[in-house]
Amino acid sequence: MLKQYTHFFINGVAITLFAWILQFMLFKLFGGESSLSYGIATAVAFSITMILNFFIQMKLIFKTSGLFHRYLVTEVFIMLLVSVLAPLCRFMIAELSTNEWGDRGGFAMAALIGSVPSFLMKRYWVFAAHKIELDKA
Repeated sequence: MLKQYTHFFINGVAITLFAWILQFMLFKLFGGESSLSYGIATAVAFSITMILNFFIQMKLIFKTSGLFHRYLVTEVFIMLLVSVLAPLCRFMIAELSTNEWGDRGGFAMAALIGSVPSFLMKRYWVFAAHKIELDKA
């Protein structure tokens, strides 16, 4: 399981970097000035990388088919979890060092914490659920 989590984590970092680059390129393609073009570029990049990530996890990490609707539920849950944790992590880091480090590290720390339940939910609920449903049939 540790090897699988390591692959999951590395994939997450790679997908995040790809999404960041894609979002920036799309923002420039859409005009690169308004908040609207920034938001549209972000939504498009996120949608593309989320679908890509589902297939990468299915084929390369968990090596089994999964249930996409459960994947979406997991993504929303983790997004909400990280959104709640990020300000708390920001505060803790700022208390231990400076506000600048809190601003820089709060989200990163929350994302690292969120990667563990994300992995477990995807391993046992999204990608193993298909096997369970096949066994019942």
